[in-house]
Amino acid sequence: MFNVGYALVLAAVLLNVLGQIGFKHIATQIKGRNLADLINLPLITTTIFVGLAYGLAMILWVIALTKVPLSKSYSIFALSFLLVPLAGVLIYGEDTIWGVVISFGLIVLALFILNTLK
Repeated sequence: MFNVGYALVLAAVLLNVLGQIGFKHIATQIKGRNLADLINLPLITTTIFVGLAYGLAMILWVIALTKVPLSKSYSIFALSFLLVPLAGVLIYGEDTIWGVVISFGLIVLALFILNTLK
């Protein structure tokens, strides 16, 4: 059965991940540049979109908390701790660290336990 609260939590997670990817994109654009170079329309536009993603994530999160207990919703939010590093590896070619891979497995196991046991 479809649950709006959980859909809102997942949407907030995805917007949070999108925001982190956006921050990384901004960071790659400003690296090694002086202040005058930072004042350009594409960079300002990207920054605005990242801010909007975070703002929308916050609004959806607050609405989700009216429908889903914090103990359940925050454990689902841990998915962002999986997806952000995965995006770093897949999009930006960052190194895979085995400690992160093991942590992924532990987070997935914890999510399963937290959301199946009553």
